[in-house]
Amino acid sequence: PKPPFRLTELCLPPGRLRHFANWGGSFADLDFQDCRFAGGEFYLSPDSPSHSTRVKNCSFERVRFTFHPYARAALSFYNNLFKDGTLTIDTDPPNPAGSPAWIIRDNLFDGTRVTQLADLPAGAATHNGYVLTSQNQTRLRPIPSGNTDRILLASPRYEVFGNGRYYLSSGDLVLTDRGSRSAAAAGLYHHTTRVGQAKEAGSAVDIGLHYIALSG
Repeated sequence: PKPPFRLTELCLPPGRLRHFANWGGSFADLDFQDCRFAGGEFYLSPDSPSHSTRVKNCSFERVRFTFHPYARAALSFYNNLFKDGTLTIDTDPPNPAGSPAWIIRDNLFDGTRVTQLADLPAGAATHNGYVLTSQNQTRLRPIPSGNTDRILLASPRYEVFGNGRYYLSSGDLVLTDRGSRSAAAAGLYHHTTRVGQAKEAGSAVDIGLHYIALSG
């Protein structure tokens, strides 16, 4: 099966209850986009080189997210918000030689504890934002060259509009236009990060979560 998940919202209590658990070839191609998950756990273990996992523009609030591949499967994370919770990449070496390139870019990790057994290949994780505090200094390794990551010492001043709780403030300069590609290339041309509903349009993509813009 190759299920696409779009505009899906699932909430669970904190702990080991699982939103999703995939191993043994249950799903060959997982695609999550514009989804919201809160609490609970994700546990993904693809076991074939033909398997792929794509996660774009989703929020994970207090979620335990583990990626534990048993084979050289493809992985891409773009423009997600990981708020609190954990992200574990549980394989050594990650993205072994001969496997498709992993891409982890333009995501915001706010209070999320990141764990890796080994460094990712150089260039796999770039243009991400991290909220680093005295209690949590974890981030994806290796640190990319060229100063492409954005470091915050506190959570952004999120603004609320409708059901969206993670809009960036109008004065944000740290995450705005700091992504790895254009908003159009990211498929987020008609999305926004502002309560004013201004579309991303042709600008460089903002780091983190986006919402569909409600104005022309």
